[in-house]
Amino acid sequence: MGRNFWNTFGSNITEKDFPEHAVEPLRFWADQLLTFIRHLSGNEFVPACYSLFGEERNITHILADAGLSYAAGYGFFMKNVFTGEEACIKEIYFTVPVPGHDCLVYRCRLVNCQKA
Repeated sequence: MGRNFWNTFGSNITEKDFPEHAVEPLRFWADQLLTFIRHLSGNEFVPACYSLFGEERNITHILADAGLSYAAGYGFFMKNVFTGEEACIKEIYFTVPVPGHDCLVYRCRLVNCQKA
């Protein structure tokens, strides 16, 4: 589960509603689905998925959007920020189901996925 932000932003949020210091969304679908990613220090990333739809929707992050080529042999070891649940390693992309009017945020560590 994520954290409900519907009361904070309301139903009329658009790209223009983000403050200047906010991270720009990587993807913005029909003003309803948003994905963000922030590069932290120490080879860590924080991807976030937001849904303004009333029902659950799948949102896909493509790791190349964060500068991680699929040919590099690296991937993300993912951990849900809110629940602490650890997910498997994702190399090219990942798709998560986001409940309506909710968000999911992960803290990811860059890991070597090449088989020795």
